[in-house]
Amino acid sequence: MDVSGLFRVDGMVAVITGGATGIGFMMAKALAAAGAKKVYILGRRKNALEKAAAQHESLVPLECDVTAKESLQAAVGTITKDTGYVNLVVANSGILGPVNSFDPGSTIQQLRKSMFEDVSMDDFTAAFHVNVTGAYFTLLAFLELLDAGNKNALKGGFGAPLKEGSNVPSIPSQVIINSSVGAYTRDGFTAPGYGGSKSAIAHLAKQASTNLAPYEIRVNALAPGFFPSEMADDMIAGRDPSTESIDDKRYIPSRRFGGDEEMGAKERIRLAEEFLDPHDQHARSYRPDIILMLQKNQRRLIVNLDHVRDHNPELADGLLFDPFDYTLAFNHALKEIVKTIPQARPDQTDPDVLYYCAWAGSFGLNSCNPRTLSSNHLNHMVSIEGIVTRCSLIRPKVVKSIHYNEKKNIFHFREYRDQTMTNGVTTSSVYPQQDDEGNPLLTEYGFCTYRDNQTISIQEMPERAPAGQLPRGVDVILDDDLVDKMKPGDRVQLVGIFRTLGNRNTNHNSALFKTIILANNVVLLSSKASGGVATATITDTDIRNINKISKKKNLFELLSQSLAPSIFGHDYIKKAILLMLLGGMEKNLENGTHLRGDINILMVGDPSTAKSQLLRFVLNTAPLAIATTGRGSSGVGLTAAVTSDKETGERRLEAGAMVMADRGVVCIDEFDKMSDIDRVAIHEVMEQQTVTIAKAGIHTSLNARCSVIAAANPIFGQYDPHKDPHKNIALPDSLLSRFDLLFVVTDDIEDTRDRQISEHVLRMHRYRQPGTDEGAPVRENAQQALGVALQSQNDSQKPTDVYEKYDAMLHAGVTLTSGRGANKRHEVLSIPFMKKYIQYAKMRIKPVLTQEASDRIADIYVGLRNDEMEGNQRRTSPLTVRTLETLIRLATAHAKSRLSNRVDERDAAAAESILRFALFKEVVEDESRKKRRRTRQVESANSSDESSDDEDDDDGTFRGSAARGSTARSTRTTARGQPSSAAAAASGRGANGSRSTPAPNPDEEEEDIYDATPRRTNRSGRTTTTVAAAASSSNAPGASASQTASFASSVPASQLETQEEEEDSQEAAETQLASEAANLSIDTPISAERLAAFRTALGQLLNTDLFDDDSADVGAVIEAVNGRLGGGRRGGGGAFSREEAIKALKRMDAANQVMYTDGDLVYKI
Repeated sequence: MDVSGLFRVDGMVAVITGGATGIGFMMAKALAAAGAKKVYILGRRKNALEKAAAQHESLVPLECDVTAKESLQAAVGTITKDTGYVNLVVANSGILGPVNSFDPGSTIQQLRKSMFEDVSMDDFTAAFHVNVTGAYFTLLAFLELLDAGNKNALKGGFGAPLKEGSNVPSIPSQVIINSSVGAYTRDGFTAPGYGGSKSAIAHLAKQASTNLAPYEIRVNALAPGFFPSEMADDMIAGRDPSTESIDDKRYIPSRRFGGDEEMGAKERIRLAEEFLDPHDQHARSYRPDIILMLQKNQRRLIVNLDHVRDHNPELADGLLFDPFDYTLAFNHALKEIVKTIPQARPDQTDPDVLYYCAWAGSFGLNSCNPRTLSSNHLNHMVSIEGIVTRCSLIRPKVVKSIHYNEKKNIFHFREYRDQTMTNGVTTSSVYPQQDDEGNPLLTEYGFCTYRDNQTISIQEMPERAPAGQLPRGVDVILDDDLVDKMKPGDRVQLVGIFRTLGNRNTNHNSALFKTIILANNVVLLSSKASGGVATATITDTDIRNINKISKKKNLFELLSQSLAPSIFGHDYIKKAILLMLLGGMEKNLENGTHLRGDINILMVGDPSTAKSQLLRFVLNTAPLAIATTGRGSSGVGLTAAVTSDKETGERRLEAGAMVMADRGVVCIDEFDKMSDIDRVAIHEVMEQQTVTIAKAGIHTSLNARCSVIAAANPIFGQYDPHKDPHKNIALPDSLLSRFDLLFVVTDDIEDTRDRQISEHVLRMHRYRQPGTDEGAPVRENAQQALGVALQSQNDSQKPTDVYEKYDAMLHAGVTLTSGRGANKRHEVLSIPFMKKYIQYAKMRIKPVLTQEASDRIADIYVGLRNDEMEGNQRRTSPLTVRTLETLIRLATAHAKSRLSNRVDERDAAAAESILRFALFKEVVEDESRKKRRRTRQVESANSSDESSDDEDDDDGTFRGSAARGSTARSTRTTARGQPSSAAAAASGRGANGSRSTPAPNPDEEEEDIYDATPRRTNRSGRTTTTVAAAASSSNAPGASASQTASFASSVPASQLETQEEEEDSQEAAETQLASEAANLSIDTPISAERLAAFRTALGQLLNTDLFDDDSADVGAVIEAVNGRLGGGRRGGGGAFSREEAIKALKRMDAANQVMYTDGDLVYKI
């Protein structure tokens, strides 16, 4: 047995008496191989000592007689001069004493003669002198060196304390006294002196352990079984252990000698029992988990590998790199612990019942995927993630057969273990037909023991496969209770042992072997919130940036234009794709009805209109997206197929693209090239989102909860605007009604647009980035890692950049800008940030439909049906009840884009605008925009330089009431055409030409994105100073009207009314802001006592319904905190005002206890 990986004792100094042969020599070699600094082997025979020491450089021979004090003292002196301390003393020296061949059938006279007359009393006493006296005085002789070992540990040597400042070694000095199993056997006549002396020294060790405990010196006794050594030669002389029992068979059932493998196995079982059910009351115990497992009638205990690593790192390494031996030890230990539980039923403690430890936690380098599995992982425990693509039928495997011999009227049994099992050494697979004498055997099938067996195939996740390469897979064998835990299309995380099965083809001289994984634990990722889709790590800084971006007034346009920034136009299609990625709310009613939340989109139009490019962007942005084409896909390829296993010939189910894209997106290009039969196969998937199979005796239903985005060409290749849409599309209404949105994309002739496209294409061909080869394609995701091979985990913890640097070649389709004048710039969100934003909104936001939105959606649906009845507009798809569900899904997805938990009227309006454009190519203009146009006065000459945050046509649609009552923050002119004071204030001067404090720029505030560590202090200080300065300027004596107007221009647009109401509201706005500025100028810090009271009360509320969505309104938080404090009676200063509560929230935000960003929401971390 290779003991180098069994444990580590680096730096240990050990002393072993009787270390030249037998068990002592085995222990010495194990310690030396495991890293011991020096191992002194003591004995009387110099030649044997030198021969043993030659086996390892760390072994040091010392002649010593343990029955002589002078010899012991000399050995102590030598070691004192050499090292000065000892960590471990093993008292192993011993002799067998007189041996008698006791025959239980002898007469009393024969017994007396053999035991009394033939045995010398001196020989009997010599056994006690060596085994008891020698061991006891060896312990006493090395006490000072053992104490020095503890002191050396406190200085950082072997056994150093785990915690700094501790005065207790992590591994104190120890004494091990080797007793024997003979001390506990009732057969005392074979070697009475040996058995009696070993029993005496075992009890002496118990007494010494109590007496030396105050000195931090441990004493333990070991009782090894029968071990082949020189001492045992007298007992086994002339006897064959294969045919004759060396001892009574009640004490040696296996009738063979125990070797180091058996001793190692027993030690592993002991370590496993100590971990699962420790004697230390303060240690982590799995006993409650075992009881819960039995109550649930389960046989597999989930054990965290991290807990094992904290308890014993060597034990965790053994599980990872030598799993066959260690998992078997843990399974056996679990079975033994079950027997000690009073609540266990009789059938649960049956000897034939098997229990398993299933492993979870961190697997380090052994955590991989089917692509990264290699020969380095063979015979190691690995953790992989992937998609189940194939499942075989469940077959019983015989593990124990019972046979009846009619002639002799006896039963025979045989156990079977092959390479696909982990519970022992592989046995012969020959099925017995007759006994050794040729008598026929009849199999008793009812008494045989079987175990379920199933084979599945796991393939790497499509989004993690490198571009242009086929996904790789691996076969997995499931046993016993793990069978039938998953089905094709499920995303799983699987733990198992990676091993080879050997070359089964004996007629082929190939050195290639088939590899499989023997499953140990299976976790369904489909049950998690992400649906098993590979998700990015979202840091606290990312969440702050996501919430900051969600407050932008032009949020919807910013997100949609950042999806495919290099494509001109198609604004509504980009918005629809964004809503598709966000998705609606799936509903599963109590009566079993399933209402899908995924949005399906179809684009039909002329060639060369960027339809396929839009699909490519979906593949780059969606967390899970699978691409296929109409001509390259069949109906069964998209849904599921029944195939035959090459090895067994049995039928099994293989998942198709839509099943594998469960909780994702399926992109189908050239949709019109599919045959009618294949298109019909996806009808069920697009509405019921399941795939039902009833073929070849297999009847099942698979989940396919995915969105479908397809691109197709018209029936004649070119779209004919003079014909009705359904004559151009040539797809049945039964299929079109399953698409929520159908966009007709035409290649219209437009001089300006054609020139922009031509300039963009020519620019892409003329210029290339430094370091790229000529002719290399421009990639949207050039900064992304397409594969997930071995990326650093530290990168996932870094915050993602929110914006990309504007590139005229890559972002030619972006029209959104921010800033004014020289500060005007284009805004493009980075693809990694877009992924995180979509992931966060889809997983965390669960919008609820409000009554106002319901009424608005009902009115929209009725209006659309009435328009259809009028027949004066050409619609692209049929208007059915599915259209109503489409409106609900679109509105819900739009609410997710705003990170809102409520679907209100603005979301319904956005859904209507997109749906009307898809149906009739009708552009809906917002009513608030019309009202602003009617009430707007003369625009200034430089109005074209204004921020798109306020000038975008769809602001009102997507910002609701806040935008409908606003006016643009434009630089207005007086009746004479001269610039107003607002323009002067923006340039930093008042109307009288004097320098004044500029009002805060709303655009700049919205761009305050966090990089890594949020700049809380600087930003809040800047805002406070600006507002306070503005307030003092407006209230100062002699302040001009222009200065007052300058301050009013800094009011957010949502607080301004139309032109007719502006004068009435201006005074109120100035008063309110001046009051707020006065309050903010009082920079009185909150006291430590008040902060502690607020923190304590808020901490009790974090896990309540108040933070049901991980966020809560500031006003509700303040009210709840005051209620928790009893109206302030326990807060030490009355109830918290809003100003004081915000100060407390900012202090807690700075300490990363909550997240608060000067808004109306508080987020828990």
